[in-house]
Amino acid sequence: MVNTLKLDFLRAPIPARIVKGRVIIAAMTGNPFFPEPWSEHTTTLARLNEVTHNLEVSHLESLGGGKGKIAMRVLYEKEYAEEFRSLAAYVTLVAKGDMQKLTASGFDVTKAVPVQNKKHAHETVPVFEVKQGAQRGSVLFRAKSIAGAASFEVHFAVGDPAVESNWKHGAVFARCTGMELGGLTAGVDHYFRMRAITNVGPGPWSPPLPFMPT
Repeated sequence: MVNTLKLDFLRAPIPARIVKGRVIIAAMTGNPFFPEPWSEHTTTLARLNEVTHNLEVSHLESLGGGKGKIAMRVLYEKEYAEEFRSLAAYVTLVAKGDMQKLTASGFDVTKAVPVQNKKHAHETVPVFEVKQGAQRGSVLFRAKSIAGAASFEVHFAVGDPAVESNWKHGAVFARCTGMELGGLTAGVDHYFRMRAITNVGPGPWSPPLPFMPT
């Protein structure tokens, strides 16, 4: 059995979401298990405070009705969920199933039911594709879903992909679709690899996939 973070608070009534968000923010502030700064592509405490505040204000304003105010609240609900999912993916990657670290993050933790006679997510090599992103020097990834994967980590290399030192951390994504990585050198051949992150740690890397961003 492995430990996992519970994200069901993202479907709770908005007041409960706000309270839980602040519990997590307080737990992650000065947390020795997750010292700042976090990963480049992970949310920040400032951003978490911002989306929590925006959700609270928009919720109160929408109670009186009005399509515009309700639409704004829905937008802030989406932003809130995205940022806390980003944090959950980072916590999962760093904690590697450690119950003490997961609990210290402020998220609720549960244990997954073991599945017999099935290949576990941490043993699965991701299958993914790469295409040009909307911005110059950016790429989009789309991977086949892996049951039990909490997030997906991407590395990139310029030069011989057989040389491990050529690989650099790209990003950690909470979902297998809509993954965009920017800041790459346009017109230069890149190699990309991906692995699934589960509650017991990272899985095997995929074979390098070549692509030239423009």
